[in-house]
Amino acid sequence: MSATGRILMYHSVGRSPLFASVTPEDFRAQLRYLRTKFTPVSLEQMATGARASGTWPRRPVAVTFDYGLRDNFEEAL
Repeated sequence: MSATGRILMYHSVGRSPLFASVTPEDFRAQLRYLRTKFTPVSLEQMATGARASGTWPRRPVAVTFDYGLRDNFEEAL
């Protein structure tokens, strides 16, 4: 049986004029949605699960941030 997971990458969570920015309210709403449809996992769990033949969570998803901008810590964390 093959298992697949999803990895979502965010850039900025704030009120920046950047095209790849999401507001904190939208980010929270997206995370609430993800929790209803997917199983949140860490990147380590995603990598381990992809290699293992054991149990794989139902519809795994990992959320990442690409640049480590300040708003990632102030708004997302």
